[in-house]
Amino acid sequence: MPTSPEHTSDVSSIVPLPSGVISAGQLQSDGTVWVLSGDAAVKTLSQIDLGAKRTSQTVGVSSDALAVAQSSTGVLALGLGTATAGAVELMNGSTAEVTDTVAVGAPVRALAFGADGVTLYVLDGTAASASVTVINTSTDMVVSTLGVPADAVGVVPDPTQTSIWTVEQSGNVEQTSLQSTKAIQQLPIDGAGIALAIAPTGGTLFVLKGNPTVSNIAVISTATDSIERVLAAAAGSVGLVSAMSGTTLYDVVGSPTFGNIQAISLAAGE
Repeated sequence: MPTSPEHTSDVSSIVPLPSGVISAGQLQSDGTVWVLSGDAAVKTLSQIDLGAKRTSQTVGVSSDALAVAQSSTGVLALGLGTATAGAVELMNGSTAEVTDTVAVGAPVRALAFGADGVTLYVLDGTAASASVTVINTSTDMVVSTLGVPADAVGVVPDPTQTSIWTVEQSGNVEQTSLQSTKAIQQLPIDGAGIALAIAPTGGTLFVLKGNPTVSNIAVISTATDSIERVLAAAAGSVGLVSAMSGTTLYDVVGSPTFGNIQAISLAAGE
């Protein structure tokens, strides 16, 4: 599992991942994270022990898999998409055994769990439109759907689960109320959006932007709605994962020939 060169941010560790990384779930309390990787024909989920820097287990999944997420309570979700249809497979977080499948309105682009460990936010869409489907994973039922910008590529809920943030390829992040389903605000990020993460306190958004060759991470204060600083990101960055401690941000890196996850040290309580 070759890795890419270290970038210029304050990287405290680099853990090798399989080549062709597509998406990564939330870091768990035991130091493991599930990673989706592969190509159009063959895809796998790998459980990575970041402390030991090794793969704990690997499970084959559908070639239609496009995104993975895991809740704080251990529920594993795999987003699927064909040319016209989408679904979410809900899995046992220890074994990746499928327990149920929930259909959504379009191919899945991104997934994120809420702080309650139960509610799953599914960004799905086509070239013409996109929406966020909200799933209660305790009942495996869709509870609501709200429209978002058609070019949205990433989603995270705020810790109170009263609104969601999406990032767009056109270069904005947008906050949308889950009560009114209306946009609250839109902020420019000076680059094409790739993915985003939110600090456990909700005070900071981390937005990955740019392209596969050159990208960086905008650190946005949700109190001032402004970019406070910009961190360098590795070539081939595809996603971000915020540690539960709030002191580390993980840059998920992948291409057909390499994969890794890089830990970026942040100020305490960022």
